[in-house]
This record gives sequence, structure tokens and C-alpha cells, in this order.
Amino acid sequence: MNKEQLNTVITALNCLKGKKLQYVMRAGSMGDFGLGDLVDVDDNVQDDNRKFVPIRKLPRFAVHVDGRFRMTCGDEIILSKDDMFNPSSKKENEPDFDWDKWATDEIDGWDIRGNNRYDEICNNYFSNELFDFIVQKVTVSRWGDLKIEFENGFALETFVDVSLDDECWRFFVTNTSDSHIVITGQGLSADDDVAE
Repeated sequence: MNKEQLNTVITALNCLKGKKLQYVMRAGSMGDFGLGDLVDVDDNVQDDNRKFVPIRKLPRFAVHVDGRFRMTCGDEIILSKDDMFNPSSKKENEPDFDWDKWATDEIDGWDIRGNNRYDEICNNYFSNELFDFIVQKVTVSRWGDLKIEFENGFALETFVDVSLDDECWRFFVTNTSDSHIVITGQGLSADDDVAE
């Protein structure tokens, strides 16, 4: 990524400083991190009971990660992308659990909410209101690796893990037509109406 592109990305992400991490989730195998104040979003989606909800609250900012990432605290890796593909402790401790069937998706697999280690860790660490995750520092490397450090010692680290123009992560403001910042293996994407 050239200096101009790097400055564009860093400038866009500066708004995260002092913002609260509201959730850590996933959409399929994509990490989903919501930050900032909650805002009303009018997107008429279905809730868990299949009823349409015209307005819901979402964090102002989102970071979606398709590439490699991890959440750390001190010397410990708390969560990583690959945790999505490993069974939760509950699933693994079922009497008839079979690793071979898990690996070949012959049984209810990783993609079912709550079946994998990632969902279990998110539920244990990031849905607990005892912890405040306030952004202290945001850095981006010349390759597009993103690091968001929180005041409580946790950090989200992404790694650009491809050399092609494949998306690794994106940052955007929720419920606006503002351009997304999209980082690929070749730097800041020129696609998707990305601000340059």
C-alpha cells in the first residue's frame, strides 16, 4: 500500500479511538466487530422468531474480517478465525461426537450458531458486561494489517494473508452511503466506491 492509501485508511479509522466494542460475532466464516454508539438502523430484517423488525440498534462502526485475525490479551490468544472450525466444548463432549464426521460436515457442523468454539468464546468473553472494551489505539501496517488495542489489554489483530486482490477486511459506517475502506492483498481496493 502506498503512503497516500495508508494515510487514507489511518485517517478513516481514527474515529474509532475512545469508542466501545459493542459486539464480536460472525457471519458465516467472517469475523464481525461492532464499535461505537448504538444507532437506529432501518433495514426491515427478520428476528429469531421470523418476525420483521423495521428498526434495530447497531453500532455506528463495523469491521468485517475475511482474512486471518485473532483477539489477544497479554501473552494469550483468546480467539482466532480458526476457532470457527473447531467444535464447542459442549459439542465435543457429546457422547456420540465423531471428529471424522465433524470434519466432513456429516453432522451439524461449524456453521450452526453455537456449535463452534468461536461462538462459545464470544459468548463467554464478549457478551459479558463486566468488561469494557474501549479503543485506545489503532494502527495499520504498510501491508494493511490492522491492530485495534483496547484499554483493558485486549487487542484485535488482522493479517493480510493473500497476495491477490481478495478482500481481507473492511471498515464502514453503519447505515450510511459512505464509502467502505476495503483492504485486499494488493492494498486499498479501488472497487466498491472506496474513498481514495
